[in-house]
Parts: sequence; structure tokens; C-alpha cells
Amino acid sequence: MTDAARPTPDLKALVGRLGLLDGSFQRGRDAHAGEWAQALERDGVGCLWVPDASWDLGAVRSLADATRRVAIGTAIVNVWTCTATDLAVSVTGVADAAGERFVLGLGISHAPLVARLGHVYDRPVDRLGSYLDDLDRVAPGVARRCMLGVNGPRMLALAAERTAGALTYLVTPEHTAAARAIVGPDRMLAVEQMVLLETEPRRARALARERLAIYLTLPNYLRNLATLGFGEADVADGGSDRLIDGLVAWGDGDAIARRLREQWAAGADHVAVHLLGPRDADPAPAWHALAHAALGQ
Repeated sequence: MTDAARPTPDLKALVGRLGLLDGSFQRGRDAHAGEWAQALERDGVGCLWVPDASWDLGAVRSLADATRRVAIGTAIVNVWTCTATDLAVSVTGVADAAGERFVLGLGISHAPLVARLGHVYDRPVDRLGSYLDDLDRVAPGVARRCMLGVNGPRMLALAAERTAGALTYLVTPEHTAAARAIVGPDRMLAVEQMVLLETEPRRARALARERLAIYLTLPNYLRNLATLGFGEADVADGGSDRLIDGLVAWGDGDAIARRLREQWAAGADHVAVHLLGPRDADPAPAWHALAHAALGQ
């Protein structure tokens, strides 16, 4: 079997069914972030996902140095921020610390954010495909094992054709089912799921709206939400209750575990839990409660 046709059960086994995406992991050089990572590893987290990871992968190396078994992924490295050659050098460097535990997630970002970097956001599918071509030339095999942070059907098809799979973001179980149909049974499908351990509806939705505000300004997400049946009224004024409840699993541990099971049933191999709450709070206690409810740990 050729490398291009090989399924990726090894990656699925590596990250397990449940992981954690948390902004604290961006501070990978902070000793406290390493302590959090160690506690989460002991609690059975399958993968630590670093959001908006720098292409130099410094946070990944630090988290790898602090841990022994847990996988560490980027969600995502923005391809507009570095050349494939520079990224390949970083990937080689991180291998000493993380080895096979490292999962490279790449993405194309969003037009307003890319404009701030001085680039024109044009033909994103072609741009990402060309970047994978460059990565293939300078570091054969890296692109095939990486994952793409994508939501749209053409991007999902690119992930299935060229990489180990897809990491979707800000989606519902209905999107997960559609994504699985596109990427097929063999490719990895990891799904980010925002969760909030808050049982009072008004407080839960207020905090969720605060954290979702930035996403409702980005065209890529708005287009994807439209395909899921959310109209203009749903994304206006911070988001309708229907939108909030569709994107953020809130309540007690059992209520959130039900949403995680819905994502798995819809076709997710892995759910990357994105805990909402105080930005500087230790995520370990909340993670422990969720892992116990979802996996019986």
C-alpha cells in the first residue's frame, strides 16, 4: 500500500477519543503550563492542542519536555506566517522532544487576520494545496501525517486527499456527520467542541456569547454556520440562544458528556474539548470532571 493510500489508525490511537484545547498551552515556556500538562496527562487526556500555535513550535517543545506520553498538537499553525522550509526545520527540531507524539495541525486562517500580516487572502484552497506541495518537497512525509484545520467541503476533501485528516472548529454534530462523509472512513476526524461547566442558562449563554464574539466577525465561520441552517438573526447581537446552544455544550458534566457522545456518534474519532471559563483558570479540575462523565475515568 502506498503512503498516500495508507489509513491512519496509528494517529487515531495516538490522540485517543478525548483531548483538550486550551489557551494556556500557548504559554508552553511557562513552568505553570508544564505543571498543568503533567496533571492532565495523569488524568488521561489523549492530546494537548495548542491553539494559534507559533510556527517555531516552542510551546510544543516545552510541553513535550514536561510530559512523557500525551500527544501534543497544533490547532493550528497559520501557513501565512512562515514558509514550508522554516516550518520543516521546526518540525525536525521538535522531534527530539516529542517524537511521534507530535501532531502538526495546519490552517489557512481568515481574511481579516491574514490582511494584518500584509497578505491578500485569495484562493485559500489553492494556497493551502500549494503549501502542502512545498512541504512535500522540503520534508517528505510531513504533509501526509499532518492534519488540516478546515470546515468547508473543498477543504475537507483536500485534507482527505493530501493529509492524515481534518480538525474542525466551531461546528455541530450535524457538521461532523457531513465532514465524515467527505473525508471517508480512514482519515482522522478531530472535532473541537466548546464546553462550559455552568448550569444556570442565563450565565452560561452570557459567557458563551462573550467568548464567541470574535468568531462571529470572521467570514469563514459565518459561511459555515449558514450551511448549518443558522441565519442572519442567529449570528446578530452576540448570537441567538439557538446558535449558542448549538455551538457550546453547557451544563453539568453529564450534560456536556451527552454532547461529546453526539459528536462521536456523528463520526468524530477525537473530540478536542475547548473549556470556556476564566482565561487564567487551571483547566485540570474541569477536565477531570468531564473525563469522568464522558469516559468513566
